[in-house]
Amino acid sequence: MNTTPAFSDTIPGVHLAATPAPARPGRLLAKLVLVNLLLLALFIGLSLLSLRWSLQSHLARTDAATTNLARTLQQNIGSTIDKLDLALRLAGHVHEERLQHGHPSAGDVKQSLAEHQRLLAEGEGLRITDAQGQVLHGAGLPLSRIVNVGDRAYFAQARAVTGDRLIMSEPLQSRISGRWVVVLARRLSAPDGSFAGIIYTSLSSRHFEQLFASIDLGEHGAVSLRTASMRLVARRTTQGDNASAIGSDKVSTELRQALRRSPQGGNYTAPTTLDNIERINHYERVGRYPLYVVVGLDAGEQLASWRLQRVHLGLYLLIVAAAMLGCSALIYRSWRRDIQSQQATVQAGQRSQALLRTSSDGVHVINAQGRLVEVSDTFGAMLGATREQLLGTHLGQWDAGLSTKDLTALYTPIEPNRYGKFSSVHRRVDGSLLAVEVSTMGVLLDGEPLLFCASRDVTDRKTAAREHAARLVAEQQARALSERVSEREEFVRILAHEVRQPLNNASAALQGARAALADRHRPPPAGQESTGVADAVQRAQSVIGQIVASLNNTLAATALLASPDRIECHDTDVDTLIELSLGDLDPQARHRVRIVRQSATRTASMDMGLVRLALRNLLGNALAYSPPDTDVVLRVSDSDDPLALVLEVLDQGPGVPASLQPRLFERGARGDNGVPGHGLGLFIVQRVMVLHGGMVDLRPNTPQGSIFRLLLPQDG
Repeated sequence: MNTTPAFSDTIPGVHLAATPAPARPGRLLAKLVLVNLLLLALFIGLSLLSLRWSLQSHLARTDAATTNLARTLQQNIGSTIDKLDLALRLAGHVHEERLQHGHPSAGDVKQSLAEHQRLLAEGEGLRITDAQGQVLHGAGLPLSRIVNVGDRAYFAQARAVTGDRLIMSEPLQSRISGRWVVVLARRLSAPDGSFAGIIYTSLSSRHFEQLFASIDLGEHGAVSLRTASMRLVARRTTQGDNASAIGSDKVSTELRQALRRSPQGGNYTAPTTLDNIERINHYERVGRYPLYVVVGLDAGEQLASWRLQRVHLGLYLLIVAAAMLGCSALIYRSWRRDIQSQQATVQAGQRSQALLRTSSDGVHVINAQGRLVEVSDTFGAMLGATREQLLGTHLGQWDAGLSTKDLTALYTPIEPNRYGKFSSVHRRVDGSLLAVEVSTMGVLLDGEPLLFCASRDVTDRKTAAREHAARLVAEQQARALSERVSEREEFVRILAHEVRQPLNNASAALQGARAALADRHRPPPAGQESTGVADAVQRAQSVIGQIVASLNNTLAATALLASPDRIECHDTDVDTLIELSLGDLDPQARHRVRIVRQSATRTASMDMGLVRLALRNLLGNALAYSPPDTDVVLRVSDSDDPLALVLEVLDQGPGVPASLQPRLFERGARGDNGVPGHGLGLFIVQRVMVLHGGMVDLRPNTPQGSIFRLLLPQDG
């Protein structure tokens, strides 16, 4: 019987005829937002362009100011040095003429220097040295001691130079005045052209600072004079004395990059390294001399008005955005009022679409309180109840798959036009359970939020899925069991191979021992030495020891593969562990193991049998790969982070090849070294550490060899 008309007629306002799609308020809102964003983007773009032009204007004015100051200073300093160089040239020429007529008297030299001194108001005075650097003539010389400048770099440059050239020094402290100065010097030549000393004068840093004091630098400006090597000659700021920095070559990276680009002069902006204040700077080379004048004005001070302009423009943009938002809100509200008359029809259309979408399943309608307000006959048959029995019941009475909290989160709050889907379990009237998939759709009818739901019985599908999952688990377990059996068979084959040849060797060694016992009274043939019974027996014991070690490793690997992820640990005496591990080694090589105890720990938590097996393998490998005359070190120490006991085995062998290191601890991994085995030792060591929750790693020894480190956690 067709129940659809009866069901739909029970909910007022529902018509199964097609209805026009509801108008979407979000579309107009999206358009309004888009228009607002475009207009705002236009305003912001114009504002940013204006700010950029303004910033460029501020920067241009600041660059012009620093450029003018720097060029004025470099011209002033250049003219001063030119005047000093002229005095040096004239006085030096006069002195060289006197040298051509013999050694001039001290009085003549003093008078000549005094005459030329009148040209040196800026300098500290003219001075003359001999060829060894001793200052012979000049103003301000101390009477109690001899001043020698032969070790100064400028003296060495003057002695090495040929031709007419002015020598300028780096900033240094004068041995006469004790002040920071820059020395200007010229070479003096004897009549035969040989080096006869220098004539020089000094410009003090104080002179340049007084020159800089006449410049208006603002609150945080700075001006400095540096040599070509960027050593500071003089500096002035408004923050205080800068004398402690004289001689320093600490400058910003931006200045060095600018000098490489333009050695004669240029602009750059950077924080000054001496006070970390960002400045807009200009530098100029002082004529042909190896000096640079750097003038910098505080960027924050110069751009203060521009930054205030930026704040005002930001406030203007905020006002514009608020006005646009208000206008858009008014437009949107007006449009909403225009479409309210269409919402009733749209709501009815939504309800019809929901019923048509879910009519093939158990349809039911739930209100905001979680109670059924309408059900289909299909849903009633699904639960084994009539429509009248189900109306008004709470969903918690028949939904057994979710808790009350989860049900509330899934069903409420009801959001119109929101589609949902989830899995749950419905309880029939007789108590049996149905696995279902529930589809939901929120609608708003006459101002009341309702949730239209459709339940689909998926019990058979869930049962088939569980059976399929069970089959997959069984297949996985079967594969794992097959792999474990294959691994056991492989270890049995390895064990047979490991034992067969050593047993043959042991048999031969025992036969040799028996022959040695029979011939112990018979003298050896001429030219041969008697090997002795003890040697034969010892060889047999060594072979038997190899068999035992192979058996232990093979059986241990088999047991460790079958072990759980973790094992039970007990407090173990560390010294006992070491003694037992040494006792497992070949007696002939045991004496080569040296114990280094760097830990006071007496007991540690571990499985002693497994750790003993790991140590035996590491020590045995170290003895086998190290030269016979070298020691193997077993070092015991502690680790605080993480809390652990550390056991390290250090050998002096050839080390582990780089090609083998990535797979060193894999089962069967071996190098081409001629030592017999099947690559189980390090696999066993790594497995023992995994079972203890620790680790093993390889580190290079110095100068050669390897270090294997065991980390046994002790954090409980």
